[in-house]
Amino acid sequence: MTQATVRDNKVLQRYEIVAEEELEGYLEYQRLGDELVIVHAAVFPGALGLGYASELIKSVLDDARREKTPVVVVCPFVTQWLTRHPEYHDVEVRSL
Repeated sequence: MTQATVRDNKVLQRYEIVAEEELEGYLEYQRLGDELVIVHAAVFPGALGLGYASELIKSVLDDARREKTPVVVVCPFVTQWLTRHPEYHDVEVRSL
């Protein structure tokens, strides 16, 4: 995987992954009360298979864990990812 950085773009309500100064993907969210709603995750075609989607999801969940923020998952990809990553089962998550 090419070195990439994940940042929380609070203005656009999305986490973004950037590699070599290019946006490679994002994870959109909404804040509803004390919950963080994960709406959609996307990685651009040229960056598929590089692990960027996992990095985005991990960043969001790590922040939620640290801040003790409940997470609601709308995105089916993220729901599927969570079934394969028991190390995040301590994060308060529910799916819609």
